[in-house]
Amino acid sequence: MNCQETSHLLDATAPEALTLTQREAIDRHLASCPACRADWTNWGELVALPVPPTPATLRACIAAALPAQLAVPARRAFRPYVVGGVLLATAALAAALVWQSTRRDVRSATAVSSESTAVARVAREIAEAATPAPAVAGDATPAVAPTAVATDDAKPAVNPPMDPHRVVVLWRPEAAAGAPDIALGNRCYQAAVAELRTLDGIKVATDAAVHTRSSFTERVTLAWRDRKIARSLGAAKVLVMSTTDGCSATLFDTRTGEMDQGVGGSGVSMEAGHAERFGQSKAHSVREKTLFDDKGLAAAARVTVLDASRADRERAAALQKLMGNGPPGQRSSFDKEVVAAAAGIARRSEDAQVRNAIWGLLRDVDDASLVQPLLQALVHDADPKVRYQVALDLHTFLDQPGVREALLRAAAEDADREPEWPGTWSVREAAQRAAVAGRDTADWARGLLFDESLPARSRLLNVRGVSPDGRWVGQLNKEAARVVLDIGRREQDAKVRAMAWDALRLAPTDEAFVPVLLADLASHPDEAVRAYAVQVLEQQIGNPQVRAAFERAREDPSIEVRRWVDIALTESASGRGPQP
Repeated sequence: MNCQETSHLLDATAPEALTLTQREAIDRHLASCPACRADWTNWGELVALPVPPTPATLRACIAAALPAQLAVPARRAFRPYVVGGVLLATAALAAALVWQSTRRDVRSATAVSSESTAVARVAREIAEAATPAPAVAGDATPAVAPTAVATDDAKPAVNPPMDPHRVVVLWRPEAAAGAPDIALGNRCYQAAVAELRTLDGIKVATDAAVHTRSSFTERVTLAWRDRKIARSLGAAKVLVMSTTDGCSATLFDTRTGEMDQGVGGSGVSMEAGHAERFGQSKAHSVREKTLFDDKGLAAAARVTVLDASRADRERAAALQKLMGNGPPGQRSSFDKEVVAAAAGIARRSEDAQVRNAIWGLLRDVDDASLVQPLLQALVHDADPKVRYQVALDLHTFLDQPGVREALLRAAAEDADREPEWPGTWSVREAAQRAAVAGRDTADWARGLLFDESLPARSRLLNVRGVSPDGRWVGQLNKEAARVVLDIGRREQDAKVRAMAWDALRLAPTDEAFVPVLLADLASHPDEAVRAYAVQVLEQQIGNPQVRAAFERAREDPSIEVRRWVDIALTESASGRGPQP
């Protein structure tokens, strides 16, 4: 959908006539078009302005004015009609503004009435899986109880002043989420709300309305519906909790609708207490972002990193905050003093997790003083995860004496030959990759792919969509893609087969892939294999067989499969993806 089509649809279609597909298409276009998004934001600001209440004395004033107008000379006799006309025009304009405001609200593609099927399902599952947070005294907003779909009818007509220290927390499970996913995500949500209520300086608001979070736009910008909710509660920030990777959190600015960097994240396991720790951690990050500006947070984090009296974990956490709250470019906030302090912690700390975290944060920092500590750690650190980080760090210094030789030696001799999971890199493999200059990465990776003497996993490892060091091989050509397909169809190890389909996402469309991938989507027992099959088949969504398979896969037991199916169908409906 282009700008003209979007504008026409918004202007010409009655609210009740907008289909879910049209609303998703509008959301997708607004996410991709800065000009239309700016126009939409400006319109939203306009219609959000409170309408002043009609003065109680207006009727009496008009009644008193009319006789006076009638008493003027005859040549001015038309004035009452002008006054009446102006009043009628004003009333019509007010009605039009109210109608347009209602239209725009409906067009946001997230009103309860327009998403009844998905929301009703989610609401039923929430009612079965969720436990409401207890009410907390001292907050005028009732404790959230996300067990039913609510509307915003009870919101005040005039928004209260926006409080920079007030945050509204919203629960927005994905449309593809099932009851177990909702239960886990809701635990994160409840923990975040409960923890925020205990923190000084923060005023917490919640809203009982539950809506699905299904469009791409809602992942990167705040839905207009949710901006209205935040404004009605006087909240300057909005924390949206969802179900991605177990649980996800995204902080938005109510004024702009844009994401607030440094707070978001996802990834929660079923491990006892993990969801609660995630929610509590995000609550503390929200407090920092709400009460302090980025410069202040970066300055405080720098002080902690340089303070040798602090615990190693505290200093490592501060280094992460310094990167997240520094200027664009992130690691540009790591000056020489910070780099020296961080390297010192990594050299001396007995905590392998601290060493691993710090060397990971120092990736791509081009400071020659790091070379010797990294070379020593590559040889002597007892933890393979730390040596893995160090090997990737050393790629920055390939032009320094002895670095490439040390990497090649580690690639041949390091004790870590096999990774924990086939799709990840061992220390040997990380060192081998780090020893390859950036300009040679694609040719080197394709050379491994065509080497039939290597195991299937080794051939696929470096031509996939994921990369441990941010270096991509680019799109595979047809010859390389057919080699990947052949490896994948013969591979019995589900994890290696998933690697093959992952690699095919970087290949051009080929109808020869369809029968194999459709068979895997329909019946393969491994959810990763099915999810990657969906991502490759998306290129062929114009094929009726593929579209029918996607419709059936909406009921797949895996949320990952359902999520990618929803994305594929939404892309196609919005005009951004391949069309039937």
